[in-house]
Amino acid sequence: MRYRHAMVLAILVGTACIGLAAASPPADTPAGNVAGDRGPPFAQDQPLWQIVLLTSIIVLTVLAAVYVLYHRFFAEEDGEPVVVQTDEERVMAMFDGAEGDIKQKQVREQTGWSAAKVSRVTGRLEEDGRIQKLRIGRENVIRRTE
Repeated sequence: MRYRHAMVLAILVGTACIGLAAASPPADTPAGNVAGDRGPPFAQDQPLWQIVLLTSIIVLTVLAAVYVLYHRFFAEEDGEPVVVQTDEERVMAMFDGAEGDIKQKQVREQTGWSAAKVSRVTGRLEEDGRIQKLRIGRENVIRRTE
């Protein structure tokens, strides 16, 4: 789903760049204003269709960006709002559905994180005093302290 939004935005931005190139002044147009000219040197000779095309492309690009950002941060999936959680919040949320302690291996399996990342996240939670890590045999068990 995210990739589709990114592709739409990339296509629109690419189209805007092509529109800008098409609407740019010819190469033989002088770079600056000549005495007595009014406005940019190419604005007076620019056909109306190029101005309309350029404006349309810019408006579409802005609308696409707003659409992607809205769906990225505020959209709902399956009727429930999408909640962006930190890594620590994800680990703490696992305690809500579990009874008692959680094995560190379970956190790794449920999140898809590497063992190193799980160790870093649980280490930060332990430093904050939110969990306690217990070594039982060859496994780490996480106990909620809050």
